[in-house]
Amino acid sequence: MQHEYAFEMAASAIRFGFGATREIGADLAEMGFHNVAVFIDPALRNLYPVITTLQSLEDNKVRLHVTVPADEFETAITAAFRKLANEVKIPGFRPGKAPRALLEQRFGVEVGREQAIKDAVPQYYVDAVTANDVDVIALPEISMVSGEDKGDVVFDAVVEVRPTPQISGYDALRIEVP
Repeated sequence: MQHEYAFEMAASAIRFGFGATREIGADLAEMGFHNVAVFIDPALRNLYPVITTLQSLEDNKVRLHVTVPADEFETAITAAFRKLANEVKIPGFRPGKAPRALLEQRFGVEVGREQAIKDAVPQYYVDAVTANDVDVIALPEISMVSGEDKGDVVFDAVVEVRPTPQISGYDALRIEVP
């Protein structure tokens, strides 16, 4: 529920411009989300926002919650069907020239969506890490939250980050120069 509210707040930041982003960011920080990034997917250059929230966990880990709107993800599904068209041989069509409607009819829409998730989610993860300036030191644990069948694609990525050293007591040290 918190993530849905964060998504709505970040979407309103897009609608009202970047001046509202600071106020919304402060509200999200109170909810425990330390950084919210709204970014445009650089690989697709599409105008649909991909919304990420960053939440700190214990043991030097963070959770990236990424929401890809259905309209944005449709381009990934189209790319998946193009890839599928190159891999299968359909009578009457040259390799890679079978129309998407025929592929959907023969293999099902879920095959294209599944392939799109396999191909696009890693790129959305990389874009989210870049947008949030996360210093990753391990492979992520990605879990799909929703969108495997239809609608917005939402996933969480829990990843270990470089620890920030906490040094205490250094202000009490005195150095005498002879």
